[in-house]
Amino acid sequence: MIKINLHPKKKGVAKSGTKDFLKLELPRFSVPDFKLKGIVYLIIPIIILGVEAFYYLKLDLEISKLSTEKKQIEIQIQRFKAIQQAIKNLERQLEEQKRIKNRIQAQILVYKNFALEKKDVLNILYQISDSMPDGVWFSSLDVGKDNADLKGFALNPDIITSFYRKLSAHFRNVNFNATERQKGKIIEFYRFELNMSGWIKNKTGG
Repeated sequence: MIKINLHPKKKGVAKSGTKDFLKLELPRFSVPDFKLKGIVYLIIPIIILGVEAFYYLKLDLEISKLSTEKKQIEIQIQRFKAIQQAIKNLERQLEEQKRIKNRIQAQILVYKNFALEKKDVLNILYQISDSMPDGVWFSSLDVGKDNADLKGFALNPDIITSFYRKLSAHFRNVNFNATERQKGKIIEFYRFELNMSGWIKNKTGG
């Protein structure tokens, strides 16, 4: 830009014939600072690389954090599976204990019934023996819960009749299956078979 001073100021007395004249100012051109641009061009990539490095570092930290959380979740899953397996084992053990308990209860019930049946059998045996008159002997005797089958011999039919009457007081049904006269070397005797059922319990249990 060219500047022209249109109002020059007077300065004292001019020296040795010097005269005032218009001053012209020429424009000033600055030389570009290549060092500054070089620094800028150098810093910008460094900043970009720094930002990128920070981004990847942060991303790596996030990935590492997620990986750690994943491992923790996997550990928790394994623990959960172990707990599930332990629960299943306990359930199987409980089922086995229930089966054992039921089996024991069934055995106890069988033993109780057996004890009752044994008591009944003993009572039936006692009543049969108590009803047996003299002159009678058995060749076989089968006793059940409320029945009995016997085979034996008697010296005469009257003894069998007496035995029959006594047994009828303890059984609802007393039947003759067979009566046969047999002769031994010394005496005669009668072979008989009796079937008894419907044993009658008295108030004392026998």
